[in-house]
Amino acid sequence: MPSRLITPSRSSSKKTTIGFVNLGCSKNQVDSEVMLGTLVADGFALTDNPKKAEVVIINTCGFIEEAKQESIDTIIAHGRLKKTGSCRVLIAAGCLAQRYQGDLLKQLPELDGVVGTGEFGKIAEICRDLLAPKKRQQRLWISEPPYLYEADAPRLRLGKAHSAYVKIAEGCNRNCAFCAIPLMRGKQRSRPVESIVAEATRLAAEGVKEINLISQDTVNYGVDLGLRHGLVTLLRELVTVKDLRWIRPFYLYPQQVSDALLDLYAGEEKITKYIDMPLQHINDRMLKKMHRLG
Repeated sequence: MPSRLITPSRSSSKKTTIGFVNLGCSKNQVDSEVMLGTLVADGFALTDNPKKAEVVIINTCGFIEEAKQESIDTIIAHGRLKKTGSCRVLIAAGCLAQRYQGDLLKQLPELDGVVGTGEFGKIAEICRDLLAPKKRQQRLWISEPPYLYEADAPRLRLGKAHSAYVKIAEGCNRNCAFCAIPLMRGKQRSRPVESIVAEATRLAAEGVKEINLISQDTVNYGVDLGLRHGLVTLLRELVTVKDLRWIRPFYLYPQQVSDALLDLYAGEEKITKYIDMPLQHINDRMLKKMHRLG
């Protein structure tokens, strides 16, 4: 988190402080940035000192065993702040929450609320509900994960000022043997081209020079929108955004890398000249074990 207390624009005599912990991948980071922006816009203040936070939100990862254990350990550690700090409400959000839902509440009594991947847009409302438990006793916010943030969604970016992640799609249609992403994030849902271009334009106006395009399956972007060569269509629009210097697509499976995409890479200087490809794709035996096409 930024090493400062961030004061929202909405006036309030007393602002409830939020402590936020982001775990996991860059896609989780974007979710955290949107939740942080939503909280600030709604009148909360953010602090990087967990002991001063009245509400602590942990955006969890549930992808592999080590990540799950890190999330659980982080929840337990921050639960102690109810005795040693200012914490009144402890929330687990994200992938682990979506995957284990009510079981987390049963196994981790420190938790006051569990928020799945389809409910990020309601995070401010959820915090207020949990701060007034007599008003509402709900502790579990889980739905099918249709949530896709819009270009104008409030967002408090973390990390370097010149670089930003842009999530172009959510979910995945593949059924790899090792992966629980479809369970936690649902089927693939792509953002419209115009929404992504609008976000890139706004980021460039804020001084961002590099955008990193991320999703679970970037090369498959737009299939659910009926687009043929959807990533090519998107990139052709993004290279026209003024003041962007680099466009870096991540997570491209080689099976869908087309000649049209390679030609675009070769001809557009803004697109970085490499393909971010999982190493497993050099080994057909490994791909077969993973139930992943080549």
